[in-house]
Amino acid sequence: MKNSRNERIVLDSWRRCAQAGLSPDSTRQLYPLSDQQLKTMCEQSHNDISAFESCAVPAAASLPKASAFLLVSQQGILLKKNT
Repeated sequence: MKNSRNERIVLDSWRRCAQAGLSPDSTRQLYPLSDQQLKTMCEQSHNDISAFESCAVPAAASLPKASAFLLVSQQGILLKKNT
């Protein structure tokens, strides 16, 4: 059951990323943040980032090398990238 929730989190993130126009090779933020602001946001999103990592890493192993998973906040902030 937990795995299903994690998959949903990753897929929702992927969908938001596509809607925002971010490609897997994107290195820019939609809304630029200072290093401290990004650090704070990542600390606040620790549980989501952990869930993303536990799902994206195994899933990425079964995809072509050109694939990537991006974890994007609802505000369009790129929190984590797994390529």
